[in-house]
Amino acid sequence: MNTELRREDRYVEIGRVDAPDICLFSGVLVDISRSGCKVRFPANLEIETDIEYELKILCARKEFSAPFSLIANVTWTKNTDNACEVGFRIIRSPSSRDFEKYITSLKQEKETLDEEEELLKGFEK
Repeated sequence: MNTELRREDRYVEIGRVDAPDICLFSGVLVDISRSGCKVRFPANLEIETDIEYELKILCARKEFSAPFSLIANVTWTKNTDNACEVGFRIIRSPSSRDFEKYITSLKQEKETLDEEEELLKGFEK
C-alpha cells in the first residue's frame, strides 16, 4: 500500500501473530497502527479478502505481556520466497483497552525518539 495514503502513522514493531484461519504457523508483526497492520507469515498463502479474521497478537514488550485480539480484513497480500506479507485493516478490537494503551505507548516512544533525533542534529553541525 502507498504509505502516503495512510491516515495514521505505522509503528515498526515485532510480535507474534496467531491467525489459524489464515495460516497454521504463527506470523510476525512487521508494523501496526490503530487502523491497520502488516504481518509476515512463513508460507505462501492464498487468502480471501472479503472475510473478517481474528488476529491474536503477542508483542515483545514486557509491559504488554498479555496477547490482545484484533478483528481485521485483508487489504493486500504479497507472496515472496516461502513467505507471505499481508496488509490488514483493523475493524475492531475485543481487547480495545489494551490495544489503545499499546498504540499510545508506541506513539509516545516514537515522539521521544524523534525529539532526541532533532536534538542530536543540532550537535552535528
